[in-house]
Amino acid sequence: MPPVTYETWLDAGHLLFLDADLSATDKQDTLQSTLYFQLAASKKVDRLQHIEGWFDVYQNCLRSLGWSVLKEGHMNERYPGSLAFTLSDVLGALARRGLPFDVNGIAQAVRAGDSRLSRQGLDQFSRQSVGVLGDGEEPLRQVAALLGTAHSGARMNVLLVHFKTRQVVSDDITQATFKSCHIQGKVTASWLSARPDPWQFPDYRGEMIERLSARVTSELLRIDKPDTRAGKGGH
Repeated sequence: MPPVTYETWLDAGHLLFLDADLSATDKQDTLQSTLYFQLAASKKVDRLQHIEGWFDVYQNCLRSLGWSVLKEGHMNERYPGSLAFTLSDVLGALARRGLPFDVNGIAQAVRAGDSRLSRQGLDQFSRQSVGVLGDGEEPLRQVAALLGTAHSGARMNVLLVHFKTRQVVSDDITQATFKSCHIQGKVTASWLSARPDPWQFPDYRGEMIERLSARVTSELLRIDKPDTRAGKGGH
């Protein structure tokens, strides 16, 4: 299969790789829908304090606004205390365990740093993906990386990787090395594949666009240079 050419967007706190061949309508539907779902979820639940509850609200919003979930699930991964891992390592493990959509393109884009992705964008993504839980000298950090791809028909694959750590996380999380000995519990990946229902979503599109009109400019940021190649992908 030939390489897929991606556009890389920071959509609020969602690092999203869009097939560059998407139609203008599919691109708009994907970018604005996930922005709307994120904002709606964050009105009800603090994302970085209660990530699992936040993602539940995100999914409920998606379903109630004309999108159909095709597949969904979650996986847990434990790393021995003597090991260290990166976000790219987690993506690779998910791919090997049979995640039903391709994440190799995302893994390649974040592995070892992709010079085509802007430092400003990745720093912003990191700030939106790490929260401090509680007080004390060594508070827990919640790491919650929301990633995704989108292909023809506005089919969107959403992947949330989250875990808690006592490690101070101050760097770009796409490049950070996490020490397993500081992890509390498991590394969890929740995922879904969805697309707008052709009969239901048009009823919501206009209202969604209108409500987002004041937020699109500030929340949607393309963070790559043109012609970003994120590796070989699949629809």
